[in-house]
Amino acid sequence: MLTITTMVSVNGQELLGWQANWHLHQKHRSWLQAYDPTLIAPRLATQWDHKNFDGGNRSDKIFVNLREAWRMTDSLAFGLQAELPISWAKNNGDRFAGLGDAELRMGLVGRVNPDLRFGIGYNLRFYTASHPQLGSGEGETRWELGNGALEARPILNLRWDVFDWLTVGLQPEYTFAPNPDDEFFQLKLPVAVELGESWSAEVVYQPKWTPSADRRRIDLLELTFVHRFGRDKQYALLFGMEMPLSQDELEWKSFVGLQWFFR
Repeated sequence: MLTITTMVSVNGQELLGWQANWHLHQKHRSWLQAYDPTLIAPRLATQWDHKNFDGGNRSDKIFVNLREAWRMTDSLAFGLQAELPISWAKNNGDRFAGLGDAELRMGLVGRVNPDLRFGIGYNLRFYTASHPQLGSGEGETRWELGNGALEARPILNLRWDVFDWLTVGLQPEYTFAPNPDDEFFQLKLPVAVELGESWSAEVVYQPKWTPSADRRRIDLLELTFVHRFGRDKQYALLFGMEMPLSQDELEWKSFVGLQWFFR
């Protein structure tokens, strides 16, 4: 009886601790934290991205991303993260290397209940690239950054834990750019699945529309695998790819990264 009482007491303390620190790293949700923007535990991350474009052009970047989080109420928290990349690219036979476009993201996340979360964020991309070809353009016709301007992207997030091992979401976002032809609306529809004690995966369908005169639509599919390790599963190794579903789109992206949830 004493043993049972002690176990109930310990479990109760753990539950109270999780409720009080829901914005920090939680071992039982570590399978989601690598790609769920409504779980904003403080994190240090690095990642390598590689993109292939039409005509044999390509770009690469390695970035460092630091995020901090503060709990404001029992169901609301504020997050702030900054990212700085080093980039290199090949464009029409010419090669470039240097600083890429820095980013800053801030937002509020909240819990309707433990299984339903929301987020409201704002992402700023500063055109800090040391050369226009090292900016955040999406192919040869969009490599026009690095001119001191900035790009703004408001983001809405909704995540629902259908089961302990399955989470679905909805993420609309709109990118405002100095050149209206570079603006676009994107809808992300993620499905994340836990694949055992140390693995998880996420599939994201991403239709994207440009409101310019040509009114293009691009359909993308992103697949990510995450391996968690460490005593509290505080480390995450992730790798994946983003592929076009539209026949006229030839841009492919692959990536591999490492994340450390330090609190």
